[in-house]
This record gives sequence, C-alpha cells and structure tokens, in this order.
Amino acid sequence: MYASSVVYLLLALYLNQVVPQTYGVPKHPLFPIEGLIKRINPKLHARMFIDDDRELVDVEDEDEGELADEDQDVKDERKRIAAIKRKDYHSYPLMVKDVRKVYPGVNGRPPKVANKNISMKVNGGELFGLLGPNGAGKTTLIS
Repeated sequence: MYASSVVYLLLALYLNQVVPQTYGVPKHPLFPIEGLIKRINPKLHARMFIDDDRELVDVEDEDEGELADEDQDVKDERKRIAAIKRKDYHSYPLMVKDVRKVYPGVNGRPPKVANKNISMKVNGGELFGLLGPNGAGKTTLIS
C-alpha cells in the first residue's frame, strides 16, 4: 500500500514538471537524467536539451513601435545580450533573453502584454534585485 502511494506521488511530481501548463515552462521528459546524459555524451545533451533549431527573431525588426519608449540603457543591454554566443551562456549565473508574455484577452477584452521584451544578465558575484510597481510583470518574468 505504501509503495504504490509513493509511486503515484512521484508520477504526479514528474508530470507536473513535464506536462505544459498555463504558467511556467515544461521540462524535457528526460530531465531527471539530464546530468547523466551531459556527463556521458555532451553532444547528445546539447541536441536534446538545447534547442539550436529554433528560429531566432530580431526583436528590433519584430515591433519597433512597441519598444519605441524604451530607455537607451535598456536598448544597450538588449544588444549586449544579443551579442553573447550560446556557448558562453554558462558564464553567467542568470541570463534572461527576449522574454515576452502575452495573456489572452477574456470576455471580449484585448490581450494583455505582461512583459514586452526583457533581456538582462547577472555577472558572477553581483547582487541582483528585481524591483517594480504592482503589475509591472515581476512575477510573470520569474514564472
């Protein structure tokens, strides 16, 4: 009786991580053994867990009107992050690149853009805080 309960609990926890949900990003189905795969065959790990085939979109070409009121330092940071090569991502403890989240409209309301385009990095040894007023998209970014 006890063993089957543990199996069901583990299955529920696994499915919670793998199945796409409203919030968050689903993990790869083999995420529990990702470290093992990386140690055994780094090239296979890169093919399985790092999606190099994604089409990357240049944000400035995407919708300049939406980013027109952006501060110059924000534009500069986005350009610095865009210049970082994928193989150098591991050099930063935290990097966020081109995060955008749009909540669909309900009851005839238009869609709500929670995060237009967030790009930032934190260097090793830096202390980082995410500040902003209510409704600024902090929780959405972390999710």
